[in-house]
Amino acid sequence: MHHIVYSSSFDWGTTVNDWAADDQGVSAGQRVMLYAAPVNSGYSVSAHVDAVGPACASGRVADGGYRVTVGVYAGSTKIGTVTYGHVNPSVSAGQWINRWGTQIGTVGSYNWTSCWQGAHVHLEMANRHNYSCFSNIFVRYPGAQLSETNFQGYLGGSYATAPRRACP
Repeated sequence: MHHIVYSSSFDWGTTVNDWAADDQGVSAGQRVMLYAAPVNSGYSVSAHVDAVGPACASGRVADGGYRVTVGVYAGSTKIGTVTYGHVNPSVSAGQWINRWGTQIGTVGSYNWTSCWQGAHVHLEMANRHNYSCFSNIFVRYPGAQLSETNFQGYLGGSYATAPRRACP
């Protein structure tokens, strides 16, 4: 697990910052993709790029690249956010994007700082009304890779009763 670094950077409204993790199993230039699947096939899920900005508190892109925050919607209701940090974005703030298979950007390579210490993607999920939970694949299998076949977490449900909890 990782500290949550963006909570003071946004007006989160009623969003609760639930968990964050660093995926170290990536290399600079690797694609970073969004895969947001509905658990219930009856829901229409969409994605909106809420913000793109510097990933590190210094505000300097050279110290850690960008962070991209994507709002996830069920119908017209925002259910939560997914934030990717330390990327070179290929999307823009305000853009509606496909919720399945959209390239958010690529893993960057930046100055060695307290914020950036080698190729990784910082990932955060926050549920708007309850709590999101993280996939326990990362607990059971340290070094597990991000991919469309191993989910990173749930948001939009009541899977967790508090922040920083593994999904059941």
